[in-house]
Amino acid sequence: MEEVENVIRKISTLLEVVPSKFNTLSIDEINAKPSPNKWSKKEILGHLCDSCFNNLNRIIRVQYEIKPYIIYNQDEWVKNQHYQDRKFEEVLGLWIALHKQFVHILKNFPENHLKSILNWGEDVTAQFVITDYLDHQNHHLKQIFG
Repeated sequence: MEEVENVIRKISTLLEVVPSKFNTLSIDEINAKPSPNKWSKKEILGHLCDSCFNNLNRIIRVQYEIKPYIIYNQDEWVKNQHYQDRKFEEVLGLWIALHKQFVHILKNFPENHLKSILNWGEDVTAQFVITDYLDHQNHHLKQIFG
């Protein structure tokens, strides 16, 4: 459970620092698309919301299903959620709410399910999903903030 507690601590820290980091960016910077086929910073944040939706689904279902199969098309999710058309504050609010829920679920995640298997295109453990999720967050936050 030490790895899960580390993820809880680090996501809790992100919840404290990410909103203020966005305050250093202008709305133009947040909305700017590097190219028509690349995500804006707002869309990257939206992608992190989508990732959280799907990973919440994974870590909840792995507690009561045998080997749940959960994949998603990230480009289609971002496109069909229309993050670029939403007010930035709404997307940030969604990211905050989802990550508070993620932390809440992790605080109550049963240790005996850490080795439970799910399929996201390949078989992985719940523990891997949880720790990989933090790495995924950090990767995309680095894209946003440099």
